[in-house]
Amino acid sequence: MSTKQKKSKSKTRLLLLALVACGLATTWQLHRTASSRADWFKDLTGGGEAPHVAAAPAGPRRVVGEGRLIARPGAEVTVGAEIAGKIMRMLVEEKAVVYRGDLIAEIDCDEQRAAVAEAEAKVGEVDADIRYFEPKLARAKDMSASGAVSVVEVEQWQRDLEGARARRVAAVATLRRLQIVAGKGQVRAPFDGTVIARFAHAGQMIEPTGRLVTIVDLSQARLEVEVNEFDADGLVVGASATVTAEGYPGKRWRARVEEIPDVVAGRQLRPQDPGRPSDTGVLLVKLVFVDPAPFKLGQRVDATIELGKPGEIASIQ
Repeated sequence: MSTKQKKSKSKTRLLLLALVACGLATTWQLHRTASSRADWFKDLTGGGEAPHVAAAPAGPRRVVGEGRLIARPGAEVTVGAEIAGKIMRMLVEEKAVVYRGDLIAEIDCDEQRAAVAEAEAKVGEVDADIRYFEPKLARAKDMSASGAVSVVEVEQWQRDLEGARARRVAAVATLRRLQIVAGKGQVRAPFDGTVIARFAHAGQMIEPTGRLVTIVDLSQARLEVEVNEFDADGLVVGASATVTAEGYPGKRWRARVEEIPDVVAGRQLRPQDPGRPSDTGVLLVKLVFVDPAPFKLGQRVDATIELGKPGEIASIQ
């Protein structure tokens, strides 16, 4: 065999080896591509094993919100005048403790009292007429039986008596109305509480619905905490909470969730933390203190509320 033929066979073998190597490489690449596509298809269709999810961190879940101290509905009222006039006396100052029925202010109502006196005199006048007509009618009926008095005269006395009785009903109603108006000159406390604001003074003229004082039952105060609407999962009535406030470093007060509203509202407090969003909806969650707290109405606090499953906490009283 010549040298030329040997070189040709050697080149042929190398070419075949190269082709085999290329075929193996292509087969391996196709296998990897098919595997990748199969994994992608499983992920797309939900087949295969579920991806591994990191376990939630141990410990209780919490949510933090800002709030303020408010009075319960009906525990705060602004007392005003119901009639126009000059304030003769203001009998309370700010921070004064008042009880239901205590006189708070007195408004000049001399004109109304004069009208009451006039109405009382009118009632007395009608009573006199009734006392006059009743015996007259009785005698007329007795004399009518013997023919001494005509039936027409008896009917006349009867009409006069009934008219007097009707006038008395109207006069008594007028007297009652004027007494109510005159009574509005004395403004009294609607319930036990503390005067937290005073808006008028003696000698001042006031119009109807004009404000006099604001009274609050401080024993009926509670916290209104703004909880982000997306943090409400696990928030239940009875959940424990911890309250802190600026100006009281290192101090904490226990509280519990008393009421969770069914509607999302807009923020009423501008967040003190600039990292918190100010345009999101919030739940105005109501909390009551378990420990005595020194806070004032309207004071801002921070509340950390424990979250949990409704079945675990809702039974707490």
